[in-house]
Amino acid sequence: MSTGPRHHPTSSGLSGSDEPSETADAEGATRGPDIAALAALQRAAGAERRWFRPQTRGQAERADAASEQPPRLRDQLLWLWPGLGIAIIFLAGEWAGPLGSVLAALVGLVVLVNFVGDLELRRGARLWIAVAAIVLGVVTILGNQYGVTWLGDRPVADAATKPSSPADLRGKAFTQSDLPSSLKGAGLVGATLDGLDLSDRSLDAADARAASFRGATMIRTGFGGADLRGANLSGGRLRGADLRDADLRGASLTGADLTDSDLRGACLVGLDLTGVTLLRADADGAAVAGVILPSISRAQTSHWPATPGASAACR
Repeated sequence: MSTGPRHHPTSSGLSGSDEPSETADAEGATRGPDIAALAALQRAAGAERRWFRPQTRGQAERADAASEQPPRLRDQLLWLWPGLGIAIIFLAGEWAGPLGSVLAALVGLVVLVNFVGDLELRRGARLWIAVAAIVLGVVTILGNQYGVTWLGDRPVADAATKPSSPADLRGKAFTQSDLPSSLKGAGLVGATLDGLDLSDRSLDAADARAASFRGATMIRTGFGGADLRGANLSGGRLRGADLRDADLRGASLTGADLTDSDLRGACLVGLDLTGVTLLRADADGAAVAGVILPSISRAQTSHWPATPGASAACR
């Protein structure tokens, strides 16, 4: 029996057979992250293609040309818009109240978006903003037309808005500048209002006994139910004045103009109306006992009681 050399696997042989496997694993580990990153970039590119339209060659050329052009004058003056807008809104509010402010703000928004924002906003977006502003403007106008109460018109519930009692101005001498805003029901006993302009004011239910209105302008002034006993109205312009149910006993009306005045139900007992202009004056239901009135003046009135009668104003 022959005995040949036996071959045993050596450590070097084992290690040599393992090297290719380790190298492949290392290469696979290196390529793995690269493939994952590439896949992520492809997904991102796909999403970008879905959400953003790529520029065509012509669009890119026009964008490059626009970037090379100098900035437009309206873009250079953009810093003026905030101050200009605030000033226009303020002036519109002063002229037309809250409605004017709202409409001015909407018009300013449309102008700003269409003439300055054309480089940043697409045409469709600018169109929608303009349509929304127009709709809001129409709603605001219709709301104002049909009496909708806006925020600026809402009354503040505090002591300043509570109705105040009639002013007590007895014996006061007034000038035009210090006339109160309201004289309705005011206590004006012995007050002096000579030569003042009281046109279109309300002195209804005022207590103006012995007050002086000499030469005052009282066109369409309201004296309904006022107590004018002993008042001096001489030379006063009372055209179209409302003297219904007023008590004028003892008042002086020398040279007064009561054209188109309303004297219905007034207490005129004992007055001397000589020289008083009563053209188209209506004294229906007035108490006129003892009144001195020339027949020619009586003929000028639109209505004069046929009998002296009585009036509730003669209290």
